Amino acid sequence: MTPSEFKALFPEFVAETSERVQAIIDLSAPWFDVDRWGGWYSEGVGNWVAHSISVANARAARSTSTIDKGATTEKHVGPVGTSFNGEIIMRQAEDTFMLTDYGRRYCELRAMVGLGGVAAASDMLAASSAAFVNWVGIP
Repeated sequence: MTPSEFKALFPEFVAETSERVQAIIDLSAPWFDVDRWGGWYSEGVGNWVAHSISVANARAARSTSTIDKGATTEKHVGPVGTSFNGEIIMRQAEDTFMLTDYGRRYCELRAMVGLGGVAAASDMLAASSAAFVNWVGIP
């Protein structure tokens, strides 16, 4: 993905410099296997980058570190009411991708794609089994 492709998918970030967008795209590389993501690759990377930019911009705008209170649901003061959803607070504490709509969409895509790693685990098991056989001296 290029910065111009990202900005075409997410026009709300058109004001971001291409250099900054490219730097964040570069940071996303370890998290995306093009073959595994297939047709969802551009949307996945785009949401990951959009989330990263949104969180970085929000942190830069704050003068102190604060906890996001989550979604307002109910609190009453006279005829006006608001409150905060504790479940959203807990989910945000467990997974920072829950802080933005982009992050939540990335998580949906990530769940559909899967994280992989099964082949690597079976290769490691085979290698460690072979090492054990050699160490024990089993023919």
